Amino acid sequence: LVDSSVKGKNYPHRLVVTENDTLVVKWDADKLKDVMESDKDIESAFLQSMYVELIQGLRRQRSDEERKKDRRSKLQRRAAKRTTAQIMSDSLHEFESIAKHAIHNGRTYEERNPDGS
Repeated sequence: LVDSSVKGKNYPHRLVVTENDTLVVKWDADKLKDVMESDKDIESAFLQSMYVELIQGLRRQRSDEERKKDRRSKLQRRAAKRTTAQIMSDSLHEFESIAKHAIHNGRTYEERNPDGS
């Protein structure tokens, strides 16, 4: 109705019906435009329903994008936690090795400080 250059072209999207009681409505664009021009109540109602559908579609799209973004963020946080946990594990393992070596080969406090200071 707004862009006459799209008339006669195939609809570029695939429509999938998700409910059995879906009703498909089809209008002749020129006749609909004539009716809308002659009856402003019909024009107003038709445009309002199109705007509502447009807004709902945009909200669904934004919501889907936000969910995808949240999923990516969660995956990135999990990967960071795994990396941090691995670093901590490696550090603890290294500390344990150093501590075992020090205990096995080290001297006691008394041996290091014979005068008690």
